[in-house]
Amino acid sequence: MQVAREWSLGPYAPAPRTPYREPDRSRRPAELRRRRSRPPLAVLGLAFLCWSFLVGLGVVYVNREANIVRQGRELQELRNAVEKLEEENRALEAQVASLSSVQRIAQEARRLGLVPPSELKVAAVDRAAVMAAMAQPEDREPEPVQMAAASRPAGLWDRVRGYLARWWMHPAQEQASGR
Repeated sequence: MQVAREWSLGPYAPAPRTPYREPDRSRRPAELRRRRSRPPLAVLGLAFLCWSFLVGLGVVYVNREANIVRQGRELQELRNAVEKLEEENRALEAQVASLSSVQRIAQEARRLGLVPPSELKVAAVDRAAVMAAMAQPEDREPEPVQMAAASRPAGLWDRVRGYLARWWMHPAQEQASGR
């Protein structure tokens, strides 16, 4: 049978089996020490999770510290801007105070050729003529469209409405209105 087996498989015939031998521990202790068993996959997974958690905590901590530093820098820039604006405001207030003094205004008026009045001039108004002009009624009352136009400037829609009103007006109304 052995011959038939070798003949049927050809070069792919299995190697002859050798019996199991217990390793001799006395002769090769270094080789045995090298063959350590690996830790189980669950232990490796747990170690990886712990390592990932610690790295994540480190990233969060560094990110928070970087934000604190950035906000501190922005706060300092804002404080510098406020100090600069307050200094500019004080300078402008001093300039307003110097320009609004009475002596400065009088000096500027003289430079422009203005002089104080030497006498008070009063114009007399005939009160009766003014009252009579106010009491006279006008001949006719203005049309409502004219009042609206007088009260506010004519806009685009007012002009369009006027054009349409003239276009739709009946010929008898045109003759009555005098248009």
